[in-house]
Order: sequence, then C-alpha cells, then structure tokens
Amino acid sequence: MTRPPRADALQAIVPRATYRVQLHAGFRFADAQALLPYLDGLGISHLYCSPFLRARAGSLHGYDVVDHGEINPEIGGRADFDALVQALHERGMGLLADVVPNHMGVLGGDNAWWLDVLENGAASAFAQHFDIDWQSADPLLTGRVLLPMLGGQYGVVLERGELQLQFTPALGRFTLNHFEHRLPIDPRTYGTQLRRAAATLGPGELPMHALRALAELIERFERLPAHDSDDPDAVAQRQHDKTRLKQELALQLQAQPALARVIAERVNLLNGVVGVRHSFDALDRLIDAQPYRLAHWRVAGDQINYRRFFDVNELAALRMERPEVFEATHALLLSLAAEGAIDGLRIDHPDGLADPAAYFRRLQTGYAHKAGLPLADPVGQPLPHKPLYVVIEKIVAPHEQVPADWAVHGTTGYRFANVVNGLFIDAAAKARLDRCWRAHVGDEAEDFDTLSWRCRHEVMAGALAGELTVLATALHRLAREDRRTRDFTLNLLRRALADVVASLPVYRTYIVDKPSAQDRRLVDWAIGRARR
Repeated sequence: MTRPPRADALQAIVPRATYRVQLHAGFRFADAQALLPYLDGLGISHLYCSPFLRARAGSLHGYDVVDHGEINPEIGGRADFDALVQALHERGMGLLADVVPNHMGVLGGDNAWWLDVLENGAASAFAQHFDIDWQSADPLLTGRVLLPMLGGQYGVVLERGELQLQFTPALGRFTLNHFEHRLPIDPRTYGTQLRRAAATLGPGELPMHALRALAELIERFERLPAHDSDDPDAVAQRQHDKTRLKQELALQLQAQPALARVIAERVNLLNGVVGVRHSFDALDRLIDAQPYRLAHWRVAGDQINYRRFFDVNELAALRMERPEVFEATHALLLSLAAEGAIDGLRIDHPDGLADPAAYFRRLQTGYAHKAGLPLADPVGQPLPHKPLYVVIEKIVAPHEQVPADWAVHGTTGYRFANVVNGLFIDAAAKARLDRCWRAHVGDEAEDFDTLSWRCRHEVMAGALAGELTVLATALHRLAREDRRTRDFTLNLLRRALADVVASLPVYRTYIVDKPSAQDRRLVDWAIGRARR
C-alpha cells in the first residue's frame, strides 16, 4: 500500500552525504543496520545499498539479478529490509538503492525468464524481454539463441558424455544437463521421445485405456505450436498447453510405472556410450531441434546473438524500452519508493539502454503514479518536476554534456572524482614519468589518441566482434534497400563502421528519432576522423 503524498512530495529528497555498503551473504541488511549509529555520528544522511533484488546464489555484487520481484533472501529478505528502513527513519536517515536496468544474470538455472526463452524460443512470453537477434544472418542461429557455455568444441563435449539428457518423472520434464547447468527441452520434441519409448513396451504392460491416453498425449505434444512461431495466439496456446501436458504426463507416470521405466531406458540409450561415436547421433539430433545452439565459450566473441553487458556472457541485456519489461523489472522498486522506504535511485550503466531519456521519464512518472502525486506525462513531454531523486552512473567526456531532457539529478561523479584525484598527483613529475615510460617501451611508444584508436579496433576484432557483426549486418540490410548503396559489401561496411566507432570521442550517442545538436556534432566529427 502507498502512503499519502508528503506536503513537499513533488520535491525530491536530496542526500546530504551517503555511505555505500556492499550487500552479500557475508554482509546482510542486519550487518548494515548495526553500522547506523556510527554512520549517523559521521553525519551521513543516506545509506546507499548495492543492488538488493534477488541475484544469483553466492553473488558478491548483486548486479546479476535473476528476479526483480523479490528482495534477495541471501541478504535478509523483506523482513530484514523493513527493519533496516525503520532503523534508518528512527535516526532521520534514508536509503538509496542501486538499480540494474540494463541486464540480468543468465546461463544458470535460476532465471525463470531466460529458462522460458530456452524452452520456447521466439514463442516464449519473454522472447522480447531480452535483446536477442532472432533473425540472425547465420542459418545455424536463425530462431535460436547462442549459448556459449561449453569448455570445448560442441562435438567433442557431446562425445565425452558431458551433455546428458535427464527425465524427472514427478515433473514430467526432460532437461539437458551439462555439469551444474539444467537446460530445458522444447516440449514439442517430447512427443518423439515418448513415442519411441512407448514402442518398446511389451504386450500387456500398459492397459488399453492407458495406451490410448498416452497416444493422445503424444499427439498433443507434437501439435504444440513451433518454437519459432510469432503468432500471439499460438504463443499463448503453447504457454498454456505445455505446462498442462507436463502435468498430465507426470500423472500418467505415477499411475503406470512401466511407462516410467521405458522412458528411463530411452534416456539411457540417447546418452550414448563414450568411445562409440555414432551412439550420440540421436542426442545430437534432439539438441539440434532446440531453440538454442550450444557452443564453446570462445565462440561468443564472433557469433553472440544476444546483447551482453560488454563481453560478459552471463549478463544478458534487457529491452527496457518496452513498457512491459520496465513494469516487470521496476514494480517492486517503485512501490518501495512510493511507500517511503527508498528515497532515491542510483541507476547502473544507463548507457546500455536503447533510449535513456524515455527510461528516466518512465521512472519519474512511474513513481508519481504509485505515490499518488498529481503528475503525469501522457504525451511524452519533459516532466515539469523530478519528484524522485535519481543519479546515473555515466562516463561524461570533458567536451560532453548530459542531455538536458533526462529526468535525473546528476551523475555519480566520475568527472568530479578525476578532479579530486588530481589533488594527489604532482603534475611537475609528468616529464620524468614520460621519459621513464618511453625508455621502457622503446619503439612501441605512441601518443594516447593513436594507442586508443588501435586498442578500440583490437577490442572490436576480438571480444566484441559478434556485436560489430550484428551492427554491420543491419547496416548491410539497409544498404541493400537503395539502389545507390546496394553495392556496398558487408566487409566494406564492417570496416567503415569499425573506423567510425573507433573515432567516437564519447561513450555513445543518444539518437532515437533524430539526432540532437550534440549528437550530430559528435557523429560528424567521428566520420570526419574515420575518413582521414
């Protein structure tokens, strides 16, 4: 429930001084609460907490969120969070929350959205929550998501017996196991495995009514809409039916132990025999029918088809520009802010978002709506007020200005930190340090701009080659739509794009509908330098 708005609710609560705590299983809400007398004595007005939504088990940082609807039980859960907030308020203090809008933790078995995508592909209810290129130029990835999680080449790993099918009768569920990973299997492929298992039943092992029920169940599995379907009705039908079919299978197995036995035998056969190469053929065909492609982890640099947090495969980017994704990821946080439990937000890596300006508007209007404030933004106009204190973690170049239409109160202060650090540096020693450096590197000495240019190209040729390929392919598609540009080849556009990216003098631009004056100036500058 939301509390009535404060008399000054349209004015954000601006912290006087903050103190950051890093929450994890070894330092919980209760540990932070024990620090409050000391922090209060220092004059701290706000405790600034690292991300505290449910993260991957054992996370030391909280930036690998796997569930936005729950406070992390490893650091105390909701009860301990409420106790911390109450203790803060009793001292006239408040709380700031670190928020991670750009990405979620994936490749484990703890993210329900990601697992649904792996099970259902483009037909998943969450297929558009993640920034996945479902129409890859690579035919092996069309309609699939790349999973770069293997320690060796796929075929080698398969034939070493490190990919094993498992069936859980109580859940009526197949999974593909790779060490600690449990990957779902497309329910539509259940039918084939059940049909082949049932063919090994002996006469009379199942009564006629059970055989008829099994045959009907197999047909219903096989009639499920395909995992590459984008028809909304088909997607909804698949989501509903797949769960019911698994439940019905589990009930049949409970009543018919003979069926559970032949399924176990089928699974054992599929898992192959190490040293007998052809014994893995059937499992290979089953894996090939899934809406994901398993690959060696090194493949990610060249072929990744989901946007990551830089080159971290375990952090998949979210499409925060979609209203339903924003609501699903921010409902709890904005409710806590509206209730007065949170006074402000620190937004992690907003430069990873497609449209930061729209995101910040949604933050302010979402908070205003939940807090019952007389504030609305029905047509996307800049807000007259910024009632929620919001600061952003952003690198700002000396010649760059944070866009004026962002509904934020400032950055977390990287530029200011550089100025403060300068107080501890003896500028008079620059010449001596430069001589020492040049004596050490010899002929490899380069000016910083040249070194930066070369290093950016090295990153794009290595860790981020896959991302560059996605952008170049999109540019190539655009070029082919006009007869004046259709002769530009993919390789030529890729080289030109890399030169422009390496020339950008800022972290990124913010073009959505049209470029701002600042964006136009920066892009023109980058293209001019790339041409030179």
